[in-house]
Amino acid sequence: RRLREVGEQCARVAARWGLVEEACAAMPTTLVHGEFQPKNVYLRPGEAGPTLLPIDWEYVSWSVPGLDLGTFLRKGYTEAELTAYSAASGWDAAPLRWWIFVGCALPALFAVQWASKDLSLTFPEEALRNLPLYGADLERAVQQVEDGARRA
Repeated sequence: RRLREVGEQCARVAARWGLVEEACAAMPTTLVHGEFQPKNVYLRPGEAGPTLLPIDWEYVSWSVPGLDLGTFLRKGYTEAELTAYSAASGWDAAPLRWWIFVGCALPALFAVQWASKDLSLTFPEEALRNLPLYGADLERAVQQVEDGARRA
């Protein structure tokens, strides 16, 4: 039952995946951390203000900035934070929300992929328990990409 549910979720996502590809094509490519989240960021005080020090670079890649935006801001952000990010990066603030949604979809896709690999193990119970949750996260994130595309 759970595998069928995840398969249905993935089919719904696949039907709208072109929107994620479209959003990624509209983004510049840049160096991304790959796991940019509060546990991997330190703030160092300084005379000119705090300095952001990301650590744990094992997933670094050349990709779209939405990947880091989505992992760091998936739980919420303020307009001031979005404006500050826009000013610091030089990127227009208008598409940043859409980029964040895409950045939420990509890690959700990775989670489904990683959990699926565990299905071939002798004891796949954890993968079977988590796959529907990851599939629901992926479907929700792609729905947000779709909603963002309508607003853009």
